[in-house]
Amino acid sequence: MWVHGYARWFNWVAMAVAKNLGMKILIRDEATLITGNRYWGKRLLKKSFFTVLNNLFDGFLAIGSLNWEYYRHYGVSADKIFPMPYAVDNVFFQTGAKKAAAQREQLRRKLRLKTGRPVILFVGKLETRKRPDDLLAACRELLNSGALADSPYLLFVGDGNRRRPLEEAARKMNLDSVRFLGFKNQTELPAFYDLCDVFVLPSAFEPWGLVVNEVMNAGRAVILSDRVGCGPDLVRHGENGFVFPAGDVAALTAVLAKVLTDPAACRAMGEKSRAIISQWGFAEDLAGLRQAIHTVMGQP
Repeated sequence: MWVHGYARWFNWVAMAVAKNLGMKILIRDEATLITGNRYWGKRLLKKSFFTVLNNLFDGFLAIGSLNWEYYRHYGVSADKIFPMPYAVDNVFFQTGAKKAAAQREQLRRKLRLKTGRPVILFVGKLETRKRPDDLLAACRELLNSGALADSPYLLFVGDGNRRRPLEEAARKMNLDSVRFLGFKNQTELPAFYDLCDVFVLPSAFEPWGLVVNEVMNAGRAVILSDRVGCGPDLVRHGENGFVFPAGDVAALTAVLAKVLTDPAACRAMGEKSRAIISQWGFAEDLAGLRQAIHTVMGQP
């Protein structure tokens, strides 16, 4: 904590010195208005703080729509905000998914997944903030409803303090279709993205959610809660996936059923995901940064 605080203090000093020397300063942050419920005193303090930031920074680099709205909410003028989307290496993940497709059936056998049954995927820390319990509950409801001809598998990739309680809950529910696969490094993830039919991120709070970018590169449908920051930019409701109210298990169950009851539509959603994310990458980052630099430097 002390080192982090010291580093932040040093950054502020460095920016103040740069400003004093006449240098231009750009800032990039992931904050949004869904970051958390702040009490009125803190909101008022932040508005005052942004008055200082407006004078210190020459440009604000917005990672997405909600981040843009955040800056505008706190008084930053629109002509000082420039798009620089939160992106991943699309080529890496698209190439990885294509390579993984050739080994898909081998991975299914390794995980004891029967051919033909759909796969629901969660990737992330198994912690309360991510609400993995909601996904487990929704899968139980989906299985009990009998809406699907083939029961889906649910794969949890990741570790955390909710793993053991989730494993125990799955045992009590007699859900033998649930797999807890533990932590996987980035080079392993494209194989799991390729394996799934739909990816779900039910978080109660997620500033962005780069894992969504990653799985969209594999051409998969995505379901997110309305507290995931990338939702407004990357999910077109009903086209490449769905957004549901965070914590609403019934709503999550319903959209899972919509995606999985029509395999052809699910595949079409996945193709739409890949098309969307292909326009949200490093090239767009570079274009936004160039625009910001040219503008603050007074260049055409």
